[in-house]
Amino acid sequence: MSDELALDERVIIALRRITRAVDIHSDFMQRNFGITGPQLTILRVIDRLEPLSAGDLAKSANFNRGTLSGVLDRLESRGFVKRHRAPPDRRTVTLKMTAAGKQVLAEAPYLLRNHFLDALNRMTPVEQSSLLQTLEQTACLMEADSPDDQPVPPPPATSAERSAH
Repeated sequence: MSDELALDERVIIALRRITRAVDIHSDFMQRNFGITGPQLTILRVIDRLEPLSAGDLAKSANFNRGTLSGVLDRLESRGFVKRHRAPPDRRTVTLKMTAAGKQVLAEAPYLLRNHFLDALNRMTPVEQSSLLQTLEQTACLMEADSPDDQPVPPPPATSAERSAH
């Protein structure tokens, strides 16, 4: 059946499978550890790069500022991160992990499912690099250059293509 689908349709189905798997794992983490995948991602980035500004975090973790602000609000309300407004420019917010945030990181599962990590670790360094390069290239292709980017409609089917279906 998948052979009957166009390449772009097969690509979007594969991307949906990945998105669904990530969402399912995030739901699992929320139910079992009380933290979502995006929250855990933010905590891991802050832990590795702190102190850092909210703007730098948005770039490093690839979150838009609106989404990031909501995630940070939830993490701060739970005592996992602390925001500091430093003089002289109080608009700049610096983020730091708290002891509670570090404890959550120590107890939290990996962001990727165990069977994925096991398979990834069995790959050679060249295979790992190739997979990462493909994923990064896919992400770049999927990103819109501007909010005005609209999908291009496919060309009209030829009479031969119409009669084949």
